[in-house]
Amino acid sequence: MSTIEEVSNTKRRVSLEISAEDATKAFNEAYEYYAKSVTVKGFRPGKIPKAVVLKQCNAQIRKRVLETLISDRVHKAIKEHDLVSLSAPIVEKFTLVEGEPTICVATFDVYPTFEFPDLSTLEVPKRPIFIPEDAVDQLLEVTREKQSSIRTVEEDRPTQDGDILEVTYQIYHENKLMAMKKGEKTAISITLGQPNKFFPEIVSAVTGARAGETVEANVELPKDHPFRNVAGKLVTFRLTINSVRVREMPDLDDEFAKDTGYPDVTDLASLKDYLLKIYKTQLEDDSRNDFHYALLAKIAEATKIELPESILESETQSVLKKYRANLAKHYKDQPIEHLLNNEYAAHARADAVSNLTQEAILEKVIQTQEITVTDEDMDKELTLISFVTGHPVMELRRVYKDDANAQALKSKILNTKALDYLTSQVKVVEAPLPSQNDLEPIIQEPQLESQRAE
Repeated sequence: MSTIEEVSNTKRRVSLEISAEDATKAFNEAYEYYAKSVTVKGFRPGKIPKAVVLKQCNAQIRKRVLETLISDRVHKAIKEHDLVSLSAPIVEKFTLVEGEPTICVATFDVYPTFEFPDLSTLEVPKRPIFIPEDAVDQLLEVTREKQSSIRTVEEDRPTQDGDILEVTYQIYHENKLMAMKKGEKTAISITLGQPNKFFPEIVSAVTGARAGETVEANVELPKDHPFRNVAGKLVTFRLTINSVRVREMPDLDDEFAKDTGYPDVTDLASLKDYLLKIYKTQLEDDSRNDFHYALLAKIAEATKIELPESILESETQSVLKKYRANLAKHYKDQPIEHLLNNEYAAHARADAVSNLTQEAILEKVIQTQEITVTDEDMDKELTLISFVTGHPVMELRRVYKDDANAQALKSKILNTKALDYLTSQVKVVEAPLPSQNDLEPIIQEPQLESQRAE
């Protein structure tokens, strides 16, 4: 038996009583666990009197009962009251006396209670699907690049556009070598004639040089550069071109189309149809995702939602962790902690508020509209994943038998249904079409949302 008390708009208190029989069973199991492992001078292992074990291991036994029995019962009680705990419940009271019922009181954070505004008054823009005139040509080039091979240039010649340079460098300031990772040279790969993240002075210095040559580039580093001791100063990059390679593209013909391995692609014409179909579906995915983001942002703006500070802080730290991972990937082997300043912390906090607010909105819709996931919904989603990944449905069913995978897929379906409901309640307005000049070039093969998630 359990009861729920409202402590605040974002906190609940659960009180429950566990029968003496169940409490005693859990107590004895915990006692047996420690009786086998504890050592007491003067007694053989496993032959220590119960009173001695209880005296020496009382705290550990209580903790084990708390972790095994109490934690499980608290979560079951929360679920029985149709509540979702946003944080690990904190046990405030816990009585454990052998042979007597156990009383437990715990508090936990919940989604706040709030009311939606009149959704029919909200206007949310939706970006229309727009396919560039040269989309198929771009898609074919990207696909050719994926099927291409890399060859080392053996002839002695200057580097040129299209060359892939493997370069190592050292940094000097006022003729003094700056310390790198353990004093080693840092390796980079530069493709000439393509957009890249490197300083223009570096690209200019290696263009026209030859394999084996060492060239120099003078660069004024930005003030926020990871090398703090030379940030904002003029330094010299000493660059050694270790190798020059070129990408050899396959011929654009029917054999190339067959070699892509795409389903039902037998020639160049069917490859064009396939790429265009997948690209269009990707654009639809992207447009829908952008619309959903705008939809939730619009509702959040018009709805007052109080968020629990504990879960907000936890989400902020999670966002900061992602920031660190992205920075570490961008600034390989270089210090990044000084980059995580107050501005990053403020952005992380804002992102955390946005994430949790959207979760609260979707959870409220799921609960109030009694949205569920059927076996038919799961099969439909698995069929889509099979289509875009090429994995057989039966194989996917085995993968999604795992509780964690199945729960993730169910959550995705629940959220999609909740978003569909919200979409039906607001006024959708069409955003203006972009012009050809505003379009970004296609730089990778199209993938559906479910394929990208794989």
